[in-house]
Amino acid sequence: MNANDYPEFVTLWTQVCEVYGKPPSDGALDLMFNALKRFDLEAIKQALTAHVNDTQHGDFVPKPADIVRHIEGDGDTRALSAWAKVEDAIRRVGPYQTVVFDDPRAMAAIEEMGGWIKLCDVTDRDLPFKGNEFKKRYQAYISRPPERHPSKLLGMSEATNAGEHQEFVPEPRLIGNPQRCLAVMKQGAEAQPGINRLSDALDGVAGRLTSKSEVA
Repeated sequence: MNANDYPEFVTLWTQVCEVYGKPPSDGALDLMFNALKRFDLEAIKQALTAHVNDTQHGDFVPKPADIVRHIEGDGDTRALSAWAKVEDAIRRVGPYQTVVFDDPRAMAAIEEMGGWIKLCDVTDRDLPFKGNEFKKRYQAYISRPPERHPSKLLGMSEATNAGEHQEFVPEPRLIGNPQRCLAVMKQGAEAQPGINRLSDALDGVAGRLTSKSEVA
């Protein structure tokens, strides 16, 4: 939503709250709008209708968390969806390209797990275990958003050329909604992985690639 949607949002939210006999204050409306402005007004309309008909939560006045749950799903669903996107990128993009996901929670979780290169080095056998670790970290960030996240997750090409030949480094691969990816880049901290950790990750991937070549 944008500022032009505010009057319609106020009318809509007030009408729903009147169903519960608790009209919101102006301050509460401002707070609700700012908390939900990342969503389209139409999506909020649908979510409010779903809340009113929700047999589990619909007895209570809607809160932003109720709207987010109806739009994005509960914590388990959101974490599972986020991992599906990451797993697909591991298989399609691989460790060479630097990537940016459209979700700062995913960016922070992957950084905590050692970074993109290390995550891509996981075997098919161990991938489900990494998926469980990612989902736990991601779910923790749903209620407590990360205080920081990297602006990008370095791939091997950019990592090995860090500090030199930057003109040959391709643009990051955007995973998901391009506009949201750019927002994540703009809001994120500069990617500066530890030298030893990055070196270990590069060595690990290089070792696996060599082994595969020898087997072939």
